[in-house]
Formats: sequence, structure tokens, C-alpha cells
Amino acid sequence: MSEPGFDYRRLTVNERLRLVGDIWDSIAEEAQANPNVLPLTDVQRAELDQRRAEHQRDPGSAVPWNEAMGRMRSRLRHRRGDR
Repeated sequence: MSEPGFDYRRLTVNERLRLVGDIWDSIAEEAQANPNVLPLTDVQRAELDQRRAEHQRDPGSAVPWNEAMGRMRSRLRHRRGDR
């Protein structure tokens, strides 16, 4: 990996987080315009096909995104002892 054009380590943590978010958003935009930018592996494609088939068999088993995120955050807090 080559050296970056600027020293990102001089940025504050918040500035670096924003930079990472901006970079991620730019990748997502490009991938949305051209899906071949980030091709799936055969294993990833098979996993998605399996999940789609499971959902089609039982659509009621789906969990809303905010509920899934809430569960993950709760587990993380529990592991850290935050409760």
C-alpha cells in the first residue's frame, strides 16, 4: 500500500471518522452506479441466495433493521458491562 498524499494521522479522531465516512460513501455511490466495481465472490453470492430463499420461505421471520441494531448494541453493552 502506498503512502497517503497527506498525513491523516494529524487529523482529530472526529475528522478521521468523517473522512472514513466520506470515503465509504463515495465507494457506495460508485458501486451503486456500477455494481462491477465491487463484485461478489461465489461464496458471498451463495450466502445471499440462501438468505433470499429463506426469506421467501418465511417472510415473517425478518427482523426490522432498528430492532436488529438495538439487539446488537444491547449485547455489546452487556459484554462491556455497561448495562
